[in-house]
Amino acid sequence: MSKSEKQGNYLSPKQFLKSRRPKQFSDTIMSENKSIDRAQLEYYLSTLSNRSQEKEFECYAKRLCELKICPNLQSNTGPSGGGDGKVDSQTYPVSPTTQLGWYIGASYDAAKDRWAFAFSIKKDWRAKLKSDIKKIAETGRGYKVAYFVTNQYVPSKKRSDLEDELSNKYSISIRILDATWLLDETFKNNYQQIAIDELGIPTSKQSLINKGDLDTKRVKMLEDYDKQIEEEISKDKITKNTLDLSIKAAILSRQLELPRHEIDGRFSRATRLANYVGDEFSRFEAAYQHAWTAFWWFEDFKEFKSLFLIAEKEVLSTNNVYNLEKLVNLWFLLTTIREHDKRLVPKVFYDQHTNKLKNKLTDILKDTSNMTAPLYAKSLLLLVDLKEKAIAGDDELGRVLTDMEQVVKESQNLIGFPLRPLIGVLTELSDFLDDYPEYEQLFTTMSKIVSRRDGELANANMALLRGSKQLQSGKNYEAIKTLGGVLRNIHKYESKDDAIRALYMMGVAYKNVGLYWAARGSFLSAGSLATNDFWNYREVTLEQMSCYEELKRLELKLGRLPHLLEWNRIDLYTKSILVSQGEDQNKFDEAAMVFDLMLGVVFLRMDSNEIKKYQSLPDTLLSNGLEHSRIALLHALGRDDELPNDFADIVPVEDREKYFKGWAAQYSSEHHPEVLDDLEDDEICLFSNILGCTVNVTTKRQENCLELAESLLAAMESILATSTLYNAISTEQFAQVNITFSSQQNELVTYSVIDNDDRPTVNVVCGKFNPHRLGSTEQSEIKDSIFKINAELITRIIMFKDFKRELKAILEEGGTDRALSFTSTFVRLGNVLGLKPKHKTSDWIKNQKEYTLNQPKGYRGIVALPEDSSPIIKEQPSSSRGLYDNIKHTDIRTVSVIREQLWNDAQWEGAGFATSPDQPPILMFLFKNAENGKKIFSAWIERFSNIDKEDDLRITIVRGIDKKNPFYYRIGVGANIKKELSPARLVGTIVRSNMMTPTNSDNLDRFLADYKKYGCFWIVPAAFNKSGKPDMYQPLSILKEKVVIRDAWEIGINDLDSSLIRQGDNPIIPKSEIEEAPVIELIQSRMIAE
Repeated sequence: MSKSEKQGNYLSPKQFLKSRRPKQFSDTIMSENKSIDRAQLEYYLSTLSNRSQEKEFECYAKRLCELKICPNLQSNTGPSGGGDGKVDSQTYPVSPTTQLGWYIGASYDAAKDRWAFAFSIKKDWRAKLKSDIKKIAETGRGYKVAYFVTNQYVPSKKRSDLEDELSNKYSISIRILDATWLLDETFKNNYQQIAIDELGIPTSKQSLINKGDLDTKRVKMLEDYDKQIEEEISKDKITKNTLDLSIKAAILSRQLELPRHEIDGRFSRATRLANYVGDEFSRFEAAYQHAWTAFWWFEDFKEFKSLFLIAEKEVLSTNNVYNLEKLVNLWFLLTTIREHDKRLVPKVFYDQHTNKLKNKLTDILKDTSNMTAPLYAKSLLLLVDLKEKAIAGDDELGRVLTDMEQVVKESQNLIGFPLRPLIGVLTELSDFLDDYPEYEQLFTTMSKIVSRRDGELANANMALLRGSKQLQSGKNYEAIKTLGGVLRNIHKYESKDDAIRALYMMGVAYKNVGLYWAARGSFLSAGSLATNDFWNYREVTLEQMSCYEELKRLELKLGRLPHLLEWNRIDLYTKSILVSQGEDQNKFDEAAMVFDLMLGVVFLRMDSNEIKKYQSLPDTLLSNGLEHSRIALLHALGRDDELPNDFADIVPVEDREKYFKGWAAQYSSEHHPEVLDDLEDDEICLFSNILGCTVNVTTKRQENCLELAESLLAAMESILATSTLYNAISTEQFAQVNITFSSQQNELVTYSVIDNDDRPTVNVVCGKFNPHRLGSTEQSEIKDSIFKINAELITRIIMFKDFKRELKAILEEGGTDRALSFTSTFVRLGNVLGLKPKHKTSDWIKNQKEYTLNQPKGYRGIVALPEDSSPIIKEQPSSSRGLYDNIKHTDIRTVSVIREQLWNDAQWEGAGFATSPDQPPILMFLFKNAENGKKIFSAWIERFSNIDKEDDLRITIVRGIDKKNPFYYRIGVGANIKKELSPARLVGTIVRSNMMTPTNSDNLDRFLADYKKYGCFWIVPAAFNKSGKPDMYQPLSILKEKVVIRDAWEIGINDLDSSLIRQGDNPIIPKSEIEEAPVIELIQSRMIAE
């Protein structure tokens, strides 16, 4: 009981809610009310015949019948008393869809049957009744029902007897409505103004209405909604939007405090539409809002009880915890009614439905695939428990408050958990909980959380603004850093829209710098959050559409046909709903056409081997709104005979070659894949280019393996996205991840690392789990595995100037959080696309017509014009910023033949030479650890063979390194990158070098002389034996034709061999070059960098 009740100041439900939520009620003020009382109207009705007001009564009675019985009444067609038509009014037929739109009148059989109406003010009502009914029957029109409306009083016994007598006599259902009915309906529904206007009742009072600002807007909105509903129904285009508008219209009529029949009528219309085009969610929402209205606005508890049962039936058939929250709200109202009227809500009824609610919430508690729903269900159970114990005066109430405090703490970082509303409810309960010390502790905890969250959101809003401006200015890396740092702080229920916006902007930034898997993960995270609005509230939003549109474009870039078709499907569905809600169809059509044409480019460029895989795809494209892609595919298949007639009319045969060549020339590596994958193989290959290192992931096609592969790549891209700001470089050209599946493995994910091959390799074994239904513990376990696997790879392929300091900086800016928490596909993909997405092309072309390939053998497709490429090779700048400005990860290439780990383990000690009269000279690579040295050469042989025909290895000898020691030289080995420049804009390579310190040049001179003689030389791994002599491992020899001999003074900045000059070098410079020698500037730049 509230304090006001304790004090005897009882407020009715309507008064109570109006005092707390005044904006939910009408703000119109009526200073005087032009009206009449019941006695006045009763007198006026009884004297109508004295004034010969037959016509006025007919208009009044007809209006009431339209409002309370059926709205489809025709006007009378003759003199008063029936006229030539024998009836005063009758129904006209309407379609079932038109009937759906009625919100006044309750007899829906009148939509299909013919009903007759007679109106009379004669005092001898009995004779008039019999006369009118006889005339109605004699028309032979097949009336099913006849109403007789009189201004006289008819005793109930006589009315019943006459209705039965005449119904039996004429086989028509007769219904008599008398003065009592007229008076009851007029005053019960506030129809006094109708009586005044239609009967011309004089009144001396004048209405002075001051319409409020809220009501002014509401009236306009209600008119617009009703008009749109009527249009959609009349055109037989009833959609979910029609239903949504009908619910909104009903709520507006409630807020305007219109007559009850209009409010109830609008809710009844919403219920009919929900049954027609809705689902259990829509049916529940209509029943919930109607029940809420019955309690708070009409204080009709009997009606509320009936509506509660309807709402309960709908919500208990689902697992939607947000609807269960609303059912808990209704249960609280049911509890309030029981406290005041135990006859209306007896104990058996109350206990039965309380247990139903508790059992459903308990079922959701057991769902481990969702972190938010079970905790939210627990909070609702505790609220129910709290109410019950408060009513019973149970001593356990304190324990419930303690449990609620724990829920509040646990919910802080769950974006789907409505913590603010829960805190609001708990604060409202302070009236009867203030005396409990546990409530004081709960309140303190809530205050601290609210204060901290408010501060976090304030800071996050500033960061969002900054990140948005950075993105607009093209500072993509800075935007990722800024936005990624605030994701955790805005990952809250009350800031969900900001979280969606931040994730979307991060997706754009990732995409702009060529990190397509991170972009996909970010857009998917944003889309999943936005899609929660659909699952929880059935709302379709522009945010959802924007994410789906980006995802289908990304899947096109990634070359995954079935995935792009799946996202295209949901994108088209979302747009169709948005158009029905008033969005611009033309804007959507333009974006859809661009995507359609982009996909068509890919088909036009395919050769005969590729295109034949898609012979059954054309009609699938057409059914999914991809008409232009279908045209391109048919042409690529050589099936111009199947092109649609309208296209053939626009592009005649003689112009088609030019037309399709122009279309194919629109190819762009920024938007199009190199190849399109149908994803039919048992093994799928994914790849990413991160700081120049190509990371290949080979995975089994099982969904759990595939999603692990996607999440691994997305996390690695995200973690290393901003490493460009710290001038990190990749030390490996390739890295490999192999994912296999084992149904016998207990662990979700296991892995092992191999460093012996020509690239870092991680072998991952994926256990048996459903990627769409993971519990919080499973998600944490997989997240931890993804982090560890990425850590293993990053430490092997990335080099920072100060590894610990700069990697720590990435972590502190939220690198791991943005990567592991906001790019993973687990659960999110299923949340948007469902548990069985179509991820094979065969899923899309079942039972489709096959358009047999009709191209000549060896058909190569339409080759696009090559893109202009301007590679950049430059020395790392001295500033900590600038190397990667405006450059994408996809524009960077690492070309390397050096496996850092192997070279570290092999411990390269230097070089040696061996010559003989009858064969090319030998350059020995002397390793302290012979076995690892052999592995280096084995990897080279596997990659290049025993003859380096393509000159992949660049071996450079730089002489004149030290002025004081003229015979010193430095030898370097790395990749020959000249031929690798295109298509990259920035190319990096790893060079291993060794300083050789001979006292003379005899050995080097002999080597160079023999090299000149034979035009080639051998390289071979070697190691000193116990006697101090080198042992060569000649089976691993590699023959090379080129060695680069340089003088140190001629090497400058941006030179391929610049890494072979060190800061402390004192090179020999000829006198003629003493001022202009390139090496001088290079050494100075080294000093500045240090």
